[in-house]
Amino acid sequence: MAAFAEARSSEVLFRKWLQWTAERQLGESAGRGSPLYGDLALGTAFDGGEIWADPSAFASDVSLGAPPDPFSALGQVWHLAPFRPLMLIERGLAPYREIVRSNMRHSGMLRIDHVLGLQRQFWVPHGAEGKDGAYVSFPVDALMAMVAEESLAARCMVVGEDLGTVPEGLRDRLARADFLSYKVLWFERDKTVFRQPGAYPYLSLSCLGSHDLPTFAGWASGAHLELDRKLKRSPDEAKQQHDYEIERAELMAAFIGAGVARDDLMIAAHEFLARTGSAIALAQVDDLFGEAEQLNVPGTNREYPNWRRRNRRPVGDLLSDPQAQAILDLLRKERGE
Repeated sequence: MAAFAEARSSEVLFRKWLQWTAERQLGESAGRGSPLYGDLALGTAFDGGEIWADPSAFASDVSLGAPPDPFSALGQVWHLAPFRPLMLIERGLAPYREIVRSNMRHSGMLRIDHVLGLQRQFWVPHGAEGKDGAYVSFPVDALMAMVAEESLAARCMVVGEDLGTVPEGLRDRLARADFLSYKVLWFERDKTVFRQPGAYPYLSLSCLGSHDLPTFAGWASGAHLELDRKLKRSPDEAKQQHDYEIERAELMAAFIGAGVARDDLMIAAHEFLARTGSAIALAQVDDLFGEAEQLNVPGTNREYPNWRRRNRRPVGDLLSDPQAQAILDLLRKERGE
């Protein structure tokens, strides 16, 4: 590592500068009085600085991923390297604690991506598909206690993204530790029937979607169906179209049940969201602007330009955009200032 750093000192120095600049800007933003909502990724890129600095901490020849589910029939491979659980235990969780602490430094609330990974992670051998992976156990009680300690020290709320194939009892365990559950509209249903707002628990953050899902405008227009066809992500296109039509009908039925007007689907969805029992209801910039293009497609690498799509308009336009202001006014009315 030292030889590499010496031979390519200018590149290393440039990346240090980027990290320092990001840290400074986050600190300045947090210092303006509005707490930041951070997002802690589940793993690190294979060519990232964490592996370069401490390669023995990470498992080799495998990637984090997920088994097949209704949103990805073939399973997922995320091209992220996982920590080795025995190494974490041997080091008293220090490598993970350092990451949690640094991510909480400027955040009033931190979302832990795929919080299921505190208990178990789905590892996929390099070159294999998501369906060919297996679960690896992690020291969940010790990891949760450590996150709670750092949360108290930083005065930072924690949201656990508890989506996907959730281990039995994990949600109860997270609730007892005062982690906020992550309630995404599309996952809050019993079979095809969407749950009513009153079914959302108080100790949760509710939202219409996430960066890993179609935007609401994209879903409403069916753009995600065309994207799945293009990326060959749907083994049965006819069934996917049929399921989508049922989903639309069931969402309209849920709006009726909640007494939500359906003239404007975007407004209706946010009114439904605002009426949930969740302590926090989150509106996303993508939805405020009506962005249709998905930001990230899990399980893809070079097939799709993940994380490269910019908003069509500057964030400052939110202050004058009629739809954005209508949504924000509705949230303030329903949930109070």
